[in-house]
Amino acid sequence: MTWTTIPTISAGDKYPAASWNTYIRDNMNDLRENFPAWLSADRLASDFVKTTDVTLADVAGLSFAIGASEIWTFVVFLHILSPTAADIKYALTVPISAAGRYGVHGSRNEIVGDAAIGTNVTMTTLDSTDFAHTMHGTVVNSTTAGTVQLQAAQNASSGTTTVYANSSIVAVKIG
Repeated sequence: MTWTTIPTISAGDKYPAASWNTYIRDNMNDLRENFPAWLSADRLASDFVKTTDVTLADVAGLSFAIGASEIWTFVVFLHILSPTAADIKYALTVPISAAGRYGVHGSRNEIVGDAAIGTNVTMTTLDSTDFAHTMHGTVVNSTTAGTVQLQAAQNASSGTTTVYANSSIVAVKIG
């Protein structure tokens, strides 16, 4: 289905409802069929748990595909629990030669992090209560298609850190 240009109608013109319905149907079908080309959204299906583990690992479900030479901006909504001594660190894996920046903001007094893609962001001063973190950034890809993948781990090995199910990611292709 392709986008149908709606004709210009002047005040007082009468245009049959059936014709309008055709334009609306065709254009809604076009949007639905092309929707995945510029928007990606997903959620964490089950809790991601790290126990006394500082090794970054993929947070399954919090990723999106990126084509060669594309530019995407994204927002990740994270619901976490981490012991005071452990804190949490985040990273993004991207295709070779991709660049960009991302930042993480907390719901209370954590230290706010901002870094170049390929650099970890550590959120400190967590206090063993539920937190919400928002991550946002932009990835400018080079010539290799691939996946932008969120990773997480404890910053210091202590207790159990959880990224709760239903944390989510929304990414939009902007170039």
